[in-house]
Amino acid sequence: LPAALVYAASGAVVHTTVVAGRVLMRGGEIEGAEEVLARALERARQLGLAPR
Repeated sequence: LPAALVYAASGAVVHTTVVAGRVLMRGGEIEGAEEVLARALERARQLGLAPR
């Protein structure tokens, strides 16, 4: 029964995700997402792939 619940659910119902003791998502929000996006945008700018 527990396996059926896991496989029947969608990602929309996930609240918190912990991998190897590290919280990756809390309250439905990815931890550090803003920092990752900022770093990706900066790298894209350095490569000439994003507006300055």
